[in-house]
Amino acid sequence: MPYDVNKITRLSALKALAERAKTEFAAASALSALDAKTTGALNKKADKAATLAGYGITDAYTKAQVDGKLSAVYKPAGSIAFGSLPAPAAAVLGNVYSITDAFTTTTNFLEGAGQKHPAGTNVVVVKEGSAYKFDVLAGFVDLSSFAKTADMNAQLAKKVNAESGKRLMTDAEAAKLAGIAAGATATRVEKSSVNGNVKVNGAEIAVYALPGDVVRGGVAADNEVTEMLTAVFG
Repeated sequence: MPYDVNKITRLSALKALAERAKTEFAAASALSALDAKTTGALNKKADKAATLAGYGITDAYTKAQVDGKLSAVYKPAGSIAFGSLPAPAAAVLGNVYSITDAFTTTTNFLEGAGQKHPAGTNVVVVKEGSAYKFDVLAGFVDLSSFAKTADMNAQLAKKVNAESGKRLMTDAEAAKLAGIAAGATATRVEKSSVNGNVKVNGAEIAVYALPGDVVRGGVAADNEVTEMLTAVFG
């Protein structure tokens, strides 16, 4: 139905019209602010890229670095005799081997050649620079040759403490001393270079003198005696 724009209207109708305009203006302002925020957020986003660097990420591992890390993870490779170890190479990088026999390291080891390790030692293939090497991880340490604390304490309980001016002796030495009379003094008797003498406590002592009537010379044989008797008696 057509309306006359020249007619007078009530104030309540104008108020309703004003409130509606205010509400719609507020909604339009909110949408404008949201649009501005959305535009700002979209301006900050990274464009689609195929690499981390393309998104501006500079503190993450690259694929090659991750592959390198994964290839270096230790991988159990079972037990093996030392002589059957494979040559250290990229194909066995990270493999951990339990050596079943005692061995001595070679130049293929990080620690160098000449180091001895017992059976049960674990070795892993690692990369050092551009070279591949074996690295000793752990092994069994044989402590059977070491004394236990309890055994040491038991032996220490039997010991005699050292005292100044005293010493230990054997049973034979004790028996020998027991046979010496009380008050006896030690006498040192030695061979002398002088005929008929001995040395007593370092002094020359004559113990024998050759009698003056001793006949010196050789003793006649039986045939010599027979010859003399024949010459005298015929």
